[in-house]
Amino acid sequence: MPETAGSLRNTLALTGLALMTSVIAGATRSWTTPLFFLMVCLLFGPRYDYAPTGGPSAELWAIVLAPPHDLTAAVLAGIVWLLGTALFILRGARAEIST
Repeated sequence: MPETAGSLRNTLALTGLALMTSVIAGATRSWTTPLFFLMVCLLFGPRYDYAPTGGPSAELWAIVLAPPHDLTAAVLAGIVWLLGTALFILRGARAEIST
């Protein structure tokens, strides 16, 4: 299962983004930032100048497009997850006004 590392990395990064968004915008809107990030990665993340491995590569910030065992993407995903978790633990989800 070679995709396991990439799937775990992407899950950590998107979860961190969702946690950060819930602190800022509330829990019911926390899905918006990960979705926007995925769309931006798919639109602007690929680089078509071929990588040394012989295939297309991705920009550094496009974590979800990186190869499954890319250490830089894994470290960035871990940082995003740690920041999101720390913010969520310290501040909690923003209270939302019900109508």
